[in-house]
Amino acid sequence: MDNLVKTINEGSKVIRRCIKYFKGADTIQHIAETVRHQVDEFKPLVPLIQTLKNNGMRQRHWEAISDACGKLCFEYMKIVLIIGFILR
Repeated sequence: MDNLVKTINEGSKVIRRCIKYFKGADTIQHIAETVRHQVDEFKPLVPLIQTLKNNGMRQRHWEAISDACGKLCFEYMKIVLIIGFILR
């Protein structure tokens, strides 16, 4: 999971540099800004992903998540699916 945090942080820095570098190239800058926006939207989910992948998660935790989002969630579900349930 440390790799995820590192990749997000590095990607965020690179995309911000790209936005500055491509000033005047409107199409490319627009793409870079779109990617930056997507990365910024994803960043707050990183702690949630880290928590869901934590080996310390027990059955009672999965039950609490299921109760909170109104859907059955369990340890072996894909993280993307669980986050979708939680964010709805």
